[in-house]
Amino acid sequence: MMRLLRCIIIVLICLVNEEVVVSVCEDSYMVKCETIDDVLYLEERHSVTELLIQQKNKCNNFSVEYSLKPKHLDELREIQRLIIVQQLRTISSKSFSRKFQLKYVTLYGNHVDAIRKYTFVGLTKLEEVNLRNNALKNIQNYAFTRAKIKIVDLSHNRITILRSHSFYYCTVGKLAIRYNKLAILQSDSLPNGLKFLYLDHNKLKEFSMIHQKNSSQIEELTLSHNDITGIEGFAVLKSLQLLDLSFNKIISVGEEFFDLKELLRLDLSNNNLVEFSFVAFINNNSKRFFLDNNNKRRKDFGKLGLTPCNRDSSVFLANNKLRRLDVKSIRNLPIELSLRGNPWNYCDRELMTSGTAPYCAMANSYEEKCAKNKISENTFLSFRESYSRNDKCARLFSVNFLPL
Repeated sequence: MMRLLRCIIIVLICLVNEEVVVSVCEDSYMVKCETIDDVLYLEERHSVTELLIQQKNKCNNFSVEYSLKPKHLDELREIQRLIIVQQLRTISSKSFSRKFQLKYVTLYGNHVDAIRKYTFVGLTKLEEVNLRNNALKNIQNYAFTRAKIKIVDLSHNRITILRSHSFYYCTVGKLAIRYNKLAILQSDSLPNGLKFLYLDHNKLKEFSMIHQKNSSQIEELTLSHNDITGIEGFAVLKSLQLLDLSFNKIISVGEEFFDLKELLRLDLSNNNLVEFSFVAFINNNSKRFFLDNNNKRRKDFGKLGLTPCNRDSSVFLANNKLRRLDVKSIRNLPIELSLRGNPWNYCDRELMTSGTAPYCAMANSYEEKCAKNKISENTFLSFRESYSRNDKCARLFSVNFLPL
């Protein structure tokens, strides 16, 4: 109550004192202004390189929400870093045009519903555009045009669709659209040069790379926590090393991953998988993944000039609906495999006695159904002790991530 009363008093004082209309900016390691309009009265605006626009009085809920227009930034010829917090209602087109020195843009906690066309045009030195937490719903066509940006972060907004020309002749190294309401990716909606794409925690029901021509360089793709039931077109992802499809509704996978020769980490945990085959990887991927051309034991890796620990391979299939899994094809290969939380209905005695992990002993995997052929505790401890003495990369199946 006292805080609210104090805020009301401050507002009344401002209303009475008409002299407060003057620019409220100050110098520190960067120039600070209270409102976007104060920039127009900033004396040193021609030489400012770093600018923060944020109200000091955080309890003031009566401030006007401004519209960012080209006039606000026109005189900031040397600006390199711009931060605007809890100020804006709209951003006009071409607001950031001709800011050739601009490297970092952060807009946070504003109420901007859209990034309009030609907002970011011709900017070639941008390191990062951070637009998190701005209630964004729409990225219009040509919003990013003929720009070169290392990182674009649109996370924690309300975006539902990524349009075909939102990134028009635009190069982006990393694009994050996490924690939105994204349900549609239109064809050719991805920027050029993309290496890292993060689309987790959205509303996607299907995901296809067939009509995304700018995808061959992607190395990391996260799609976890969506509603995806089907995937297709992954063959174009020639450079993909990490693929996270966890926490979706995928029932089966076919030939989607056959040609992903660089893939090192695949996460399909917490889906509805009823079957999975490793044969696809073994027969269709290079020796850098599962060493299909050199099915040797670890002691032979040195002769082959291979160092498995340099590029650990991981497949996560935990918490699905798998009842049977043929892992014979990857026996004795350096791969981390997570299988816990599946309703196994049998024990593969050959698997348990082949030097690989006794997955019947895994927690949360209905081990009571495996009791008849369950591997003995002594054998299990012997297995664990044996691999703990060697390089930990030799844990071919760290199924339950047990401490060594």
